[in-house]
Amino acid sequence: AHGVTVKGLLAHEHVGCSAASEHCVVAAEVASMSRNIIIRGEDGCRPVCGHFMIAHTNHGFVCGVEFTNLGQTEVEGRYPLHVHLPGESPELVIKGNALHHNFNRGVVLHGVHSMTVDSNLCFRTRGHCFMTEDAVEQYNIFRNNIGVLP
Repeated sequence: AHGVTVKGLLAHEHVGCSAASEHCVVAAEVASMSRNIIIRGEDGCRPVCGHFMIAHTNHGFVCGVEFTNLGQTEVEGRYPLHVHLPGESPELVIKGNALHHNFNRGVVLHGVHSMTVDSNLCFRTRGHCFMTEDAVEQYNIFRNNIGVLP
């Protein structure tokens, strides 16, 4: 069983209900932003922070990584998690990662087809959380992801 336990009093009223209830109107998503593997840009790096790119390879697995303080706004194509021109890639998977507090988008697919982006969290970034770069990318699977731009 999964759940969240809160100790102490809440500062504000939070109305919720069971997702099993057919009358449920309000529910909340809860997601952890921390991971054991962390790729973090240097403090004060903005606008030229680091970026992570998988380039010209059509197989691999990026799983359970925290990406934070990344992305460049002055150089095109420098995103926190960027898949760059691998072509047909059914064996390329991005799963269970947390991207948060970044400066230029989240997960970006460029020139890739048939890959999977599953169960990732993107929170507080500038721009799109999940996107295809050229709009020619086909048959990619985006499922169970959470994108939040508060």
